[in-house]
Amino acid sequence: MRNVKSEFPDYDSTLPSIKGFIDTSWHNDSCPSISKEIKDDCYYQIFCDYLDENKREYKGNSRYWITLQSNGEYSDPLFYCDTIEELKAWVQLNLKD
Repeated sequence: MRNVKSEFPDYDSTLPSIKGFIDTSWHNDSCPSISKEIKDDCYYQIFCDYLDENKREYKGNSRYWITLQSNGEYSDPLFYCDTIEELKAWVQLNLKD
């Protein structure tokens, strides 16, 4: 089974634990991710970049960013942040169950 440990063995942190989201890390992405399905083949996906900015594919990017993924296509990021607290606050405010 794919997960952050198999897809990004050098990942220097842990994925955030957010209700309804599961580890969807895939080695072709620039960093690990967690996702929550909204409906068939439509997900909110949170990319969780490396803690060490020198390990990030794109220097200067925020640590976390949220996209909407539908039928394999990604939206522009809906939100960027650098802390788990900011991330969880945005999810709580914007992604109702």
